[in-house]
Amino acid sequence: MSGSGSAPIALITGGERGIGKECARQLAQRGYTVLIGALDIALAKLQRRVFGR
Repeated sequence: MSGSGSAPIALITGGERGIGKECARQLAQRGYTVLIGALDIALAKLQRRVFGR
C-alpha cells in the first residue's frame, strides 16, 4: 500500500512491448509510478524516456 500523498505503484512485466507497454503507458498517464520488468533492457530504457521519467 502506498502512504498518504504518494503515487500508487504498478509493476508491469513485459512492459517494453505489446500489451505490457500499453498498460505501463496508461498507468503512467494516470499518475502511477510504473516499474517495468523486462527482458530487453535497451527497450525498457527507451520506454523510460518515452514515458518521461
